[in-house]
Amino acid sequence: MLARTNGQKTIHLKRRVVWFASGAATLLGVFVAALSVLPRISISASNPVDPIDPFSASFTIANNGLIPIRDVRARIRLGRVLTGGSSPIPGFVPNYEGKGGFRRPEWEVHYLRKNEKFTITTAGLFRLGPGPSLGDADIAIAVSFRPLLLPFKREKVFRFIARERTDGNFYWYSGIPNP
Repeated sequence: MLARTNGQKTIHLKRRVVWFASGAATLLGVFVAALSVLPRISISASNPVDPIDPFSASFTIANNGLIPIRDVRARIRLGRVLTGGSSPIPGFVPNYEGKGGFRRPEWEVHYLRKNEKFTITTAGLFRLGPGPSLGDADIAIAVSFRPLLLPFKREKVFRFIARERTDGNFYWYSGIPNP
């Protein structure tokens, strides 16, 4: 009689484990599905229109997510811009968090559906004079937006570093600088 009771307990325990595992897998699936519809903003840099002026490059902001985003605003935050011959500050790490930055009216209040994009350029904001050339640049583009149907605002910051190529011109690369 005890063996039969232990067998029933074992079957009951197995059912509970299967029920718990199924519930956990369902919750994980719902969580992953919710992540897939969250807004995904991306920015890509083009080559400068004027090879001598790296600030003539354009940056394309895109909504790669499934749901539209509203109230999209872009701002440029300066970390470091040095002219040729200037020495970078050793160990300098810019902080791009917080508010502020340079903006233009045409960069404000966009509504982006799935796979829609808009382009900004720094040409109207920054320009090297006739004499100086760029030595080093580190900027960030902060994009704030509101996901559709959600009341809160989000911000994503993208960092871009100007690197000199073998042709002597500077081009923008995303990410963290090489040490």
